[in-house]
Amino acid sequence: MKHINVLTFHDTINYGGVLQCYALCSTILKNDIEPRIIDLKICDPVKKTSFRHLLKKILTPISNLLESKTRKKRTKYFLSKFKLIETSILYNGDGETFIVGSDQVWNERINGCNSNYLFSNVSDSSKIYSYAASFGIQSTFSEKWNDSLLSCLKRFKKISCRESNGVVKANKLNLEARLDCDPTMLLSENEWRAVESPVKTPNKYILVYIMPGVRKTESSLRRKAKLLAKKNKAKIIYIGNRVYRKFLIFEKNYFDVGPSEFLYLIDNAFEIVTNSYHGFLFSMYFKKKCNVFLTENSFKNGDDRIFTIANGVLNLKIDDSKCNFIDFSNFSNNKNLEKFRSESQAYLEEICYEAKK
Repeated sequence: MKHINVLTFHDTINYGGVLQCYALCSTILKNDIEPRIIDLKICDPVKKTSFRHLLKKILTPISNLLESKTRKKRTKYFLSKFKLIETSILYNGDGETFIVGSDQVWNERINGCNSNYLFSNVSDSSKIYSYAASFGIQSTFSEKWNDSLLSCLKRFKKISCRESNGVVKANKLNLEARLDCDPTMLLSENEWRAVESPVKTPNKYILVYIMPGVRKTESSLRRKAKLLAKKNKAKIIYIGNRVYRKFLIFEKNYFDVGPSEFLYLIDNAFEIVTNSYHGFLFSMYFKKKCNVFLTENSFKNGDDRIFTIANGVLNLKIDDSKCNFIDFSNFSNNKNLEKFRSESQAYLEEICYEAKK
């Protein structure tokens, strides 16, 4: 069987990161191509002499003690079960096909300006592609990363971005780019349901999936969840909360769920409250009622992940100044969404066809 080398953020406990990797590899495998994940670790871009680095050095051991070992074990089990840790080195061979993406693989704040995420050391560039790669939310690049982008991306056969502003950023570098869906969108609702693992839950619950960052947004999520729980006589389940909150006995925090359990919790929730991109997406896949909170001025500051789908594809007109309620049960067989998905599938199929030559 022919293979494709995939470079993404696979070595993570982030639900979205693991599940987008699984979806991309599964879709490649459907095309009778073996996906081989390149084992490239994320560099720490924080300068070792900075105060931030010193603070991180002090707090990381404490954080590791508080974090759930069960979540790490469940994530590792998910990766091994679906053979997502059978990795290869960054092979520099003629005729090899390479894909980088999805996720924020071109975000210099995460990759540490590592040009390997641009396949800088691959000599044969005839089969280098990106799929739904993201530059992250920064509006400008450092001089070093900008130079790497200019020199390396022009070697790509095709460039595919996950966000609309990613296409704009590529265009500003005088490069053509296309917009494609997050890999998780390539799998059907039933395909996701097939990899769920059940978790003991209340009969009726509001699921709050928090991506920690802006405390004001986190507080808004909790307030909304409490209102919904009271109105609907439901319990509240939190995932993604800050680790210190595991000591708050009045909150039901699920810190130990892995990717499969994460899917189950979303699929069986009465309603979702989230500020997460993948929380938003999986609410859509499972046709849930979803309350989306965005950080104030997020679009203005360059974060258009949710806007790309909600406003650009679904024409929902959400904004970042309020809670956005979306009933995804009304979006079955949405023509714009299906067109976006099918065009992305066709692009990936094209790459797989070229890999077989």
